[in-house]
Amino acid sequence: MDLVDGVYLRREFARLNERLSEIESKIDRLAEAIGSAGPLPAVHPSVRELLRAGFKLQAVKAYQQTAGVDLAAAEAFIDRWGGPIARADAENQS
Repeated sequence: MDLVDGVYLRREFARLNERLSEIESKIDRLAEAIGSAGPLPAVHPSVRELLRAGFKLQAVKAYQQTAGVDLAAAEAFIDRWGGPIARADAENQS
């Protein structure tokens, strides 16, 4: 694979990742509209700990690293799921 192919593949991967984030966001909005968020997604324990402690920015970075996604996707995930995950963990500890 030469440099041109590598650049193309990186751009295409970034485009597809962005599109996937858009689709996931639409699904989340639809689920909220019908009142069903579905099951909570599995996340690395370090991300859960940061969310429970209220460290949103650190949770975004931790999710980005553990899930292998870009910053925008990590931020979208934490924006969508951070609150529900933290609440569920707090309820489970009670």
